[in-house]
Amino acid sequence: MQRLISLSKILFIKNFINVDTIY
Repeated sequence: MQRLISLSKILFIKNFINVDTIY
């Protein structure tokens, strides 16, 4: 369960960086 949370956090951060790069 803990691993799933950290994985989703990583995905969220990656997604945030991608959005930041697009704009």
